[in-house]
Amino acid sequence: METAYAQVIEACNQRRPRPGLGQTQTIQAEANKKARHKPVRLLLEETRSVTPLLKPCMMMSP
Repeated sequence: METAYAQVIEACNQRRPRPGLGQTQTIQAEANKKARHKPVRLLLEETRSVTPLLKPCMMMSP
């Protein structure tokens, strides 16, 4: 059981984008802001290729 758990964690970590580069940097910068955030639609448009890697189920309908 522990081996399967470790394999899932490792697979998730491998697909995670590297921090501080390109679109990931944009998301980090917005997350660190206290005010004047970009609108969500604009942020998703700018980070279109990275967002599904971070939250694959975010855009699914209920």
